[in-house]
Amino acid sequence: MIDALITALNGANVGLDMAKRAVSARDQRLIETAMDDMTDKLRLAYAAALEAAQDALKLAQEARALDQRVAALERETEQLKAKAQDRERYRLVQLGRGSFAYGLKEVEPQGEPLHYCCQACMDKGQKVVLQAGGGYGSLQCPACKAQVWSPEMATAAAEGMDRLTRSLRP
Repeated sequence: MIDALITALNGANVGLDMAKRAVSARDQRLIETAMDDMTDKLRLAYAAALEAAQDALKLAQEARALDQRVAALERETEQLKAKAQDRERYRLVQLGRGSFAYGLKEVEPQGEPLHYCCQACMDKGQKVVLQAGGGYGSLQCPACKAQVWSPEMATAAAEGMDRLTRSLRP
């Protein structure tokens, strides 16, 4: 009987161990399933965070590009304002029959000397000072090669040549 009791107890013990293992295996499966679910959710969260970081980086790059564009436009605006302000200092004058140039509105005693700018170049946005050339009383644009003639300049040039010639005589 004691043997039967020991055998029964051993059988119950084996049954209990098997039940524990079954419960443990079931719990392990539940834990593994929960861990897999959690891993999947973390993976999705990381992917969403990565996508958000990439979007934020892209937006930051676009904002930087826009800031650079704004700065370039501000510089261009300042240059255009300076050009317009400089152009306001000039007016279109007729130097001779059919000869026009831009001349200073006011000549400052200690400022830049009296000069004329090429009308064609100035109308294109370039300030080009006409230079003597092409004959007496003629001014030429070094950029577009246009020539401007004035009878007053021809007379002044002739008078200047006469003075030069007289000063060179012995």
